[in-house]
Amino acid sequence: MTAPAAPARARGGLSGAERAAALKPLDSAWTVLLIDPPGVRVLGWMVGRPAITPLRLTVAAQLAGVAAAAAFALDLLVVGAVLFELRFFVDCLDGKLARLRGQTSHLGAALDANSDKVVVLASYVALAAAAGEPWAAVAVAGTYPLHFVLRDQRDARYAEAGLDKPVVAMSLGGVAGWLRARRIFPTLTTIEVEHVALFVVPLLAAAGVDLIVPALVGSAAYFGLQGLRFGVATLRAAHVLDRAGDPEGRDG
Repeated sequence: MTAPAAPARARGGLSGAERAAALKPLDSAWTVLLIDPPGVRVLGWMVGRPAITPLRLTVAAQLAGVAAAAAFALDLLVVGAVLFELRFFVDCLDGKLARLRGQTSHLGAALDANSDKVVVLASYVALAAAAGEPWAAVAVAGTYPLHFVLRDQRDARYAEAGLDKPVVAMSLGGVAGWLRARRIFPTLTTIEVEHVALFVVPLLAAAGVDLIVPALVGSAAYFGLQGLRFGVATLRAAHVLDRAGDPEGRDG
């Protein structure tokens, strides 16, 4: 007699409907390719354990982030890199678990987003200080938060004007559509930049390949250029609103 097929949960994963509920429809390549595969299996174990809540995962993730920044400041590069990646893994799980259980909240989203920015920036500054490059810490500290402020302004104006973000229409000869069909953003995201600088590069430096300064400079340049792009897009959306006769946001 043939045994019945084991359900997806028993194999350590989620059903198709649960995966659809938990995973974002579009995410960074780092998340989709490296975090989601093991994350789905861990979620299959977590979902039936009410003691594990999204908020507790958020707090655990940010504590790991604080520990990562402290390790970088002490020049413990491997420890810092591992803790930084652990922070991100757990941080991804909190949102997935909240969506899976239907427990999303504005408070949880705000706490998650704001604490993420603080611990990531702290990790950047600590790594730059450990490398003896305070100017790099200043550069990242200036561009990193600014690009988020300008991004949020861009998103708000685009929503008011009913505009699609450029990533929606991007083609790249069909490659963008192929990536979107696999839930992957067709452009480089902040997630990849952060993980190259704060996970890959510290591990390489510990192995004798020191690329910390180029990674810090590259990160600051990326955040600065993104901020410029978001600022220009915000002005474009404001111009569309003005032409449509929307009085909101007009000077005077």
